[in-house]
Amino acid sequence: VMSVLFFTFGKIVPPSSIGIRHNGFDLFGVISKGYGEVGLKPGLHWRIPGGVSDIILLPRGFQFIQFTARDRSGDRNEASLEIPTRDGSKVLADITLVVRLFDEPGISPFATFSEKLAPTDNVPVASESDSDDGDAVPIVTYKTHDHGGPRELIANFTAERDRQLQNFSEVAHDALKQHLAKLTTTDYYNPVLRERAALESQDSVNTAVAGEGMELWAALVRRYVYAEQEIDNQIFAKNLQDQQERLNAAKSTLAEVQAKTERESALWDAKIKDLNVSGGAQVQVIRSEGELEEAKKRAKGDLLVATATAQIDEKKADALNEIAGSDVYVARELATILGTLKGGVVSDLDPFDISNWVQKLTKGDAK
Repeated sequence: VMSVLFFTFGKIVPPSSIGIRHNGFDLFGVISKGYGEVGLKPGLHWRIPGGVSDIILLPRGFQFIQFTARDRSGDRNEASLEIPTRDGSKVLADITLVVRLFDEPGISPFATFSEKLAPTDNVPVASESDSDDGDAVPIVTYKTHDHGGPRELIANFTAERDRQLQNFSEVAHDALKQHLAKLTTTDYYNPVLRERAALESQDSVNTAVAGEGMELWAALVRRYVYAEQEIDNQIFAKNLQDQQERLNAAKSTLAEVQAKTERESALWDAKIKDLNVSGGAQVQVIRSEGELEEAKKRAKGDLLVATATAQIDEKKADALNEIAGSDVYVARELATILGTLKGGVVSDLDPFDISNWVQKLTKGDAK
């Protein structure tokens, strides 16, 4: 019985879905006829079968509309967009639209382009178009829009998912062709101009559909080819030439930098060599000055030692002269010296007279 009641009077809204209540008629002020203004959150919700009050489910996440003949994996698939260019050619563009629904009315930020451009050195310039600065990247900004909810969505795009995406793709188709047609043939090779046109298209679509409870979250230009193969080949050759010129310019800059590096290296090598030579000379001068100073100090020290020694000898001699018997001490000290004497004659001397010997050795004349 509980199971029967559950499946009869209840319905589960999955996390991936928005539940939208639909009442078939007014019932004593308890329910109002029509679709609910606010979507139902995921979970179990009541319903009354028989068309009294039921719940329909719509996707909560992103849905994809593919404008391409190659990829048929979208929630809705259309043929590639054939876009006339400003200079009279035609481009076949593969574009993916990322769409989402709002579960209640409100105010939300929408991506748009800024009139200001961010400079960059990494963006190739493939066109001389006067509509944009090819050396800058369009800045993505956000502005707020009032948007509708489930009631507005169903009122304008019906409650059928396929019908909603079909109506949305028609609006987006016109906006994309309008803004991408502003580009020239070669502008498509410039990511700056191409992205700018895609952002303009996205802003235009959101302005048109936000009140109906839908949003174009992104417009992605995935691939583009020219209807005339010869144009494609010519543009490819031109871009190849541009890249070759960039490569040659880079090589020239590299050669200049390498030459400058070699000159700087040679200059600093010479400076280092000069410093080594002058440093060696300075070391030699300092060493010579040090040796000279050392010799002066040593000579001065030797002089002081000799002077002190002479003073000591003088003091010692004075002391010996004042002490009795000092002549005997001197004679004994000189005896070793006499033993080294060879030859010579000492006159007027008694060999046994010690006093006379001392006198001769200390004050007398030797012949």
